[in-house]
Amino acid sequence: MDYSITSSFLRLFVALPVVILLAYISLKIGNKYFKKMNNGKLLNVIETVPVYNKAAISVVKIGEEYHVLGVTEANIVDLKTLDEAEIKLLNETSKISNQLDWKSFKGKLIKHD
Repeated sequence: MDYSITSSFLRLFVALPVVILLAYISLKIGNKYFKKMNNGKLLNVIETVPVYNKAAISVVKIGEEYHVLGVTEANIVDLKTLDEAEIKLLNETSKISNQLDWKSFKGKLIKHD
């Protein structure tokens, strides 16, 4: 009985790192493939920020235009098309960090009446 438990643990500790290594390699290769596949496309998702459980706000580049989209399970709504000043702000903000500071950015995008 002791021998079978020991051999099972030994197989587990040998097989588990092999499976994790194969998963890591496949994700790396797949990520490179999908990045190459996305280059030159007309539609690029710049960033998506979840608002709550089943809704998000996305900044999407379609051709040469940038759009702010509201995305839910049921539909996608074009909230705003960004103008040149907002695109410049978006580009400057993304150069400073990879993630947008949405708290300061959203106040400049959404004009409160």
